Amino acid sequence: MKTKARGMESYLDESGITQDDYCVMAGFTGGYNQWRHLERRWKDVVKVLPDSDFHAHIFFNRDALGKCIGPYKTWSDDDALRFLDDLLDAIESASLHPIGAGVAYTAFNQRTLDERIFLTGGIRRSDRWLTSGSPDKPYYLAFQHCVTAAIERAKGSHIKVNFFCDTQKHLAPYAHDLYERYKKRHPLRVAHCGELSYVSRLDINVVQAADLLSHVAYRHRTNPSSETEHALFRLTDNKKSRLRLYDDEGIEVALRNFKPPKLTLGEMNPQAAERERKRKRRIELGL
Repeated sequence: MKTKARGMESYLDESGITQDDYCVMAGFTGGYNQWRHLERRWKDVVKVLPDSDFHAHIFFNRDALGKCIGPYKTWSDDDALRFLDDLLDAIESASLHPIGAGVAYTAFNQRTLDERIFLTGGIRRSDRWLTSGSPDKPYYLAFQHCVTAAIERAKGSHIKVNFFCDTQKHLAPYAHDLYERYKKRHPLRVAHCGELSYVSRLDINVVQAADLLSHVAYRHRTNPSSETEHALFRLTDNKKSRLRLYDDEGIEVALRNFKPPKLTLGEMNPQAAERERKRKRRIELGL
């Protein structure tokens, strides 16, 4: 007898949030039973690693001689490729849909303070801001994109989507606030909005699959290789899916409904204006 499906789940992770080029948030969304299937397959592949803990940034990094590092340091290139294909096989065996977005820091940072507040979930009345968003963290633009993309997959049903993100103690508090505001701003989507949780990759191993996609997407844009091309194709292209890029053009599209408030945050708050002036100066100096 088949097990009855118990809604949808999305597992997400981020890459590049401490860098100065791109911030990526990506992962997969799909049915409850498909995730349990992936958990079993993933566990079987990563059991060769200490604590069964796969970190994509360690796996794809190489030392000065081009050799694997960390728990993979005794592996040959062929060993690494076989292991990667085992991970990709596990993901492909489950009916999951890749979702994600990358934000170009340069494109994001050149927008005005009020535009960045809008992009990161700030709330306002017609004349002024009620909340200031998080205008220095493009993570929240990618986060909102992933939430919307997952919910779009649930349209036409009565299913809720529960979101699970890798533990991020500095970003999680505002993400929870933003998620609650998102539900208020999008009443037609709220029926599909389940719980948002930040969880450990050791407790729920399929977060590591999201880590693989987010890191490959980030690395292929910043430091591409045959490995990242191979992985990204198998994770996205053969599913006819593309991760969204918020570069200059992408951000223009995201701002199409934005109208500046009568009172900008800088006019309302001199301290905010001074912080913005210092931020721009740091960017100009490359600090």
